Amino acid sequence: MVLGWHYYGDDSIDEMVVRNVNVEIQVYTAGWATVYTGHESNPTYRMPSHPDSIKVRARVTHSRYEASAWSSVATVKAANVAPTVPSSISVPEAVHSGETITITWGASTDVNNNLSGYETWRAVNGGSSWTQIYQGHACSATDTVPAGTETVRYRVRAYDTKNAFSGWKTSAWVTVLPNTAPTTPAAVTIPETIYGG
Repeated sequence: MVLGWHYYGDDSIDEMVVRNVNVEIQVYTAGWATVYTGHESNPTYRMPSHPDSIKVRARVTHSRYEASAWSSVATVKAANVAPTVPSSISVPEAVHSGETITITWGASTDVNNNLSGYETWRAVNGGSSWTQIYQGHACSATDTVPAGTETVRYRVRAYDTKNAFSGWKTSAWVTVLPNTAPTTPAAVTIPETIYGG
């Protein structure tokens, strides 16, 4: 959150007398803390974290006069920002029909510190229809590729506690290999002597 404010000078006082504008900001239930002292008419302050709201008050100090009274307290609400797009997505290079695979992705970040989880979806055979396969906090999910699938791709997005969603991170299409039958046994051994029952 970036805050800005403006000082309106008093015509009855020589503006050269004004030395500092002292602004204090309260975050959540913390005590008042000074975040700026100076004589700029419209300085800005970037919050180190992003609470839902903050309280702001200001006063003016002079070189020859007592400081003014504090201004009335203003409550500023912070806009919720959606999480970032997951940084990557990884799908195994060799995928077999009917096989269970693991899809992984890079974590998202959230400037509001309220990242909640991820959704992962699957599309098959070059289509544009998606099926959700996972929702949760982890950065990985397992999926059993449907039998008869020729190609498959996955996408993932993050969401926060206020239901704001990131953009999608989507994998390339991966060719699905046919399920391979078991190999033929190397040999079959039959006892030389078999007795009837």
